[in-house]
Amino acid sequence: MRSNAKGVVIYGFRERTQMASQECARSVRVRTGIGRGKRMLKQDQATEYLKVPKRLKNVTEVKLTESFDLSEPVVSDAHGDIFALDIKQGKIELKMMRCGHRVHSVFTLLRLDVDDRVHINPGGVKVTGPHVHVYREGYNDRFAFPANQYGFKDLSDFGSVIEKFMELCNIAKTSIKIQKSAGAGNWKK
Repeated sequence: MRSNAKGVVIYGFRERTQMASQECARSVRVRTGIGRGKRMLKQDQATEYLKVPKRLKNVTEVKLTESFDLSEPVVSDAHGDIFALDIKQGKIELKMMRCGHRVHSVFTLLRLDVDDRVHINPGGVKVTGPHVHVYREGYNDRFAFPANQYGFKDLSDFGSVIEKFMELCNIAKTSIKIQKSAGAGNWKK
């Protein structure tokens, strides 16, 4: 920080970046009431959020013919538009896909990782291959379980995987259009 000849304070890049970061964090705390240990999502509330019927705010189209990365607002009659659905395919590793369902933009209720990575749960239990992360109070989404325990069978068909994930999250499948051509979105390992 320095002053010019007229006494006007001039901030350097580092100060401007730090101020912007602090403002962003303050904005998240004000919007969600979260931060500095003030509020956590209770387990019964997370369970209720997963069970309540929801739909995408706008009818969304996912084209499996190209790499996709979308984050769409999700609404429910009971709670409004506090939810989001994230669907992303790997850009380099086309077999990798991630589907996530969030609330208040910071709490992940459910997340599916379709990849060959090893996940280590709190307590040291290892989960290898595709897995589903589930919200646990105090741990956020750090616990994961094999995807087949949640009914995911053929993980190479991305269209079916997205629909099954939406079913688990209780999001109406009628609010999404999955467009695929012959062979698109079907990458065998």
